Amino acid sequence: MDKQEKVLKKIKSIGNRGSGLNLGVKKNDECYTDMQDILNELSQWAAFDKFKGKNIICPCDWDIVGNENIYSITIKYKDSGVEVFGNSAYKAVESVQYDLWSDDDTPVITRITLKEEEIEDFLRDKLTCNFVRTLTQNARRWGIKSITASGYNPANGKGIKFQDVDYSKYDICITNPPFSLYGEFMQAIIGKVDFIVLAPFLDRKSTFIGIPLMEQRAFLGFSGDTTAGYIPMCFINPTQENQYNTKKVACEWVTSFNEAQVARNQRLAGKISGIAFAVYQNEYDTLPGMVMKDGTIPIKVPCHAIPDDYTGWMFSAINVLTKINLTEYEWYITNFTSYYNYEKPDASPFFGKVNSKTIHRLSTGKDGFCGIVFRRKPVGGTTND
Repeated sequence: MDKQEKVLKKIKSIGNRGSGLNLGVKKNDECYTDMQDILNELSQWAAFDKFKGKNIICPCDWDIVGNENIYSITIKYKDSGVEVFGNSAYKAVESVQYDLWSDDDTPVITRITLKEEEIEDFLRDKLTCNFVRTLTQNARRWGIKSITASGYNPANGKGIKFQDVDYSKYDICITNPPFSLYGEFMQAIIGKVDFIVLAPFLDRKSTFIGIPLMEQRAFLGFSGDTTAGYIPMCFINPTQENQYNTKKVACEWVTSFNEAQVARNQRLAGKISGIAFAVYQNEYDTLPGMVMKDGTIPIKVPCHAIPDDYTGWMFSAINVLTKINLTEYEWYITNFTSYYNYEKPDASPFFGKVNSKTIHRLSTGKDGFCGIVFRRKPVGGTTND
């Protein structure tokens, strides 16, 4: 049994995607993606014509259609130049095909092609995946060429794993992968297809998101422009059955497109806090257990109180990535007691691992240490070059 089955072995086929069911060994493995949260982000990218003429893949959702063993569906649209009257969200559809797995243990797949008169009712009433629903409702307006969704259900071993998707057939990947498999998912898509995907907010300091962000192979989406720097997502679908209870967890959109980061950099360019380090230096703690290769020790800085004239290394929470102009600053991830960059180990600015003096007690009562180390880019190059 591979990791995907081990992590998700508790999943059972249910009609209501994103319910309170424990989706894996780790609780709250996958959040319920509200259509409005999806639309808020995707509409921003649609304004840049990112979806025009593009083939979109939405992997990771085996419950595309409620209460049916449909694990793959492809919706193709007519040429955008064709004039369509009436309900353009459905009338512009050229074809809908889906793969139906057999109910027994044999891996039999039946390819179904909907008749033209069946398409509107099917897309309006049958789809349960909010990613696909959002895209189909806006496909005509955004100029989408095709939408394909697929998934794998480890409860019965049927479907298509995201690792087995041929991403070269598609232009953009849009999805919400199980967070416990996020590392494998990022490795599967980065460099192979453009993407706009949900991510666990705290993974800004992980190898899976932090290093691609640092090396500019990925960027934070428009969700980073919210007051908190992230969006609170539901890890329980509020329904009448569970008395509309939910749990909010911090998430964000990570993408291969850089427009949101460019806009953020422009807005933050030359922005000053009014804090002079010489005046307020006693307000900043130092981290004696964290020694940099240049022999200096970082100061601990709140995201909202970065001194304007300090050129040395600073340490702050992961929120700082939305507070600084990344064309002016270089930064590096930390993850508790280790520093990682397996792809470019020489780029690490750290002398070594932290020691016991650097470990801080978290609000949970546990020992831990994570965040972002950053400084103004020095003349002549940066650590990450």
